[in-house]
Amino acid sequence: MKNPDELSAAVSAIALMISKNIPDDDDFAIIALSITQLGDTLETMAEQRALFKNKKNNDSNSNIIDIINIKDK
Repeated sequence: MKNPDELSAAVSAIALMISKNIPDDDDFAIIALSITQLGDTLETMAEQRALFKNKKNNDSNSNIIDIINIKDK
């Protein structure tokens, strides 16, 4: 989804669907905490991907610079 309004509406719709289908307060709280944990874990994984991608790009650039320096000698 490219539109932030659509994403917000979709997330709200999912939350409403979950709340309507889990009447027990304790079960609802456990589901809410589990979804929060899922979000935190996904955020950590996304950051790790970004760091790995940046490191990989930096390593590739370093290799190119090393090759250029060797050719200049």
